[in-house]
Amino acid sequence: MNHRIHHAKNKEYIDANYGGVFIIWDRMFGTYTPQREDLEPVYGTATPLNSWNPMWANFQVLSIMVKDTIKTKSWKDKVKVWFSQTYWRPDDCIEEKDPNDFYKKFNPEISGDVKLFGFFQMLFTIGVSGSVLTFVSLHEYSEIVIFGVIIIIISSLTAYLMQARTLAYRLIMFFSFFTIFGIYYFDFLNIELISTKLLLAQLCMNILAVITKYSMQSLQNIKILETK
Repeated sequence: MNHRIHHAKNKEYIDANYGGVFIIWDRMFGTYTPQREDLEPVYGTATPLNSWNPMWANFQVLSIMVKDTIKTKSWKDKVKVWFSQTYWRPDDCIEEKDPNDFYKKFNPEISGDVKLFGFFQMLFTIGVSGSVLTFVSLHEYSEIVIFGVIIIIISSLTAYLMQARTLAYRLIMFFSFFTIFGIYYFDFLNIELISTKLLLAQLCMNILAVITKYSMQSLQNIKILETK
């Protein structure tokens, strides 16, 4: 119940249960809110994210604050945007919303191959990032940064694919190819470490999956042409 409220976007549940699991902190600082019997929590963000991109998820609120600072005519509000409660916005920046939109969920229609690809991407990404953290003492600082950048790019491209943007398949394949090329020919990652081997396995899987996807698509197109 405590964690449900943490993820609820109802105005009555906003800014509550920050501790997530360890509710002692919310009890201590007065941010604990129990679930009301007459108010079912609706999950999501107060302003719809409409994206699976992990980078945009972190910077969307900042972008709204910047836009509100530019848009509002009150100089007082331009400053208040940055120091008031998280849900506060200037009056001249609030748009009228359809009440029904509050219950809408971002759920693009995607094919089965995209779901399967996304699932294995998630498993590999967890494996790679977990191995980097486990064997962090064996990595150079530069390697940790490179792993971080690669994981962010792969996650962002996968998120783009999960938004029914099939162009992401090609972007993932090209990125995977050039990353493998860079690892082998520029040695910016230690190939002897398990983290690098897992990453290489993920990148190879990406290339193989995309080639298989387009090969099957080409065969289907040929069959369609033959039937015509």
